[in-house]
Amino acid sequence: MALPGLDNSFTASVPLGDDSSTTYYTSGYFRTIPLPIGYLWEVTGFSVSAATDYAAQDTNYNTVTLTDSSGNSIASVANGPESTGVDFDVNPATGIDSSMTAGYKRIDCSAAAGYLKITTAITGAGRTHVGLMAHVTVKGLRNPS
Repeated sequence: MALPGLDNSFTASVPLGDDSSTTYYTSGYFRTIPLPIGYLWEVTGFSVSAATDYAAQDTNYNTVTLTDSSGNSIASVANGPESTGVDFDVNPATGIDSSMTAGYKRIDCSAAAGYLKITTAITGAGRTHVGLMAHVTVKGLRNPS
């Protein structure tokens, strides 16, 4: 994860490993992205990439979800079903959700630090994705001091 830049924004790339139904990534555990104290943070982008190309499919696909610390969904990217799912591949722009949930995309860390959570869920037996990585872009809107 990069440190906040001059415009108080950063992109965190979080490795999710080789994601499948047999790993702990799909068993209720999650990865976190810390949000430093002193800002109202806004999630402006969420995408997923993989080490190779995985086209969307109708069965046994995976969904990667970004939530706030209370579990409220901000965005998600699914590798299925085929009609609405997206490819996971080396280009994170293909596996992207640009429609952040308005009510939860802003996290107030003016008084205390916060964090974002990334979880995966499987449909059916799940699907193994090698080198799965989530990318989250966050911008600091204001500093209360």
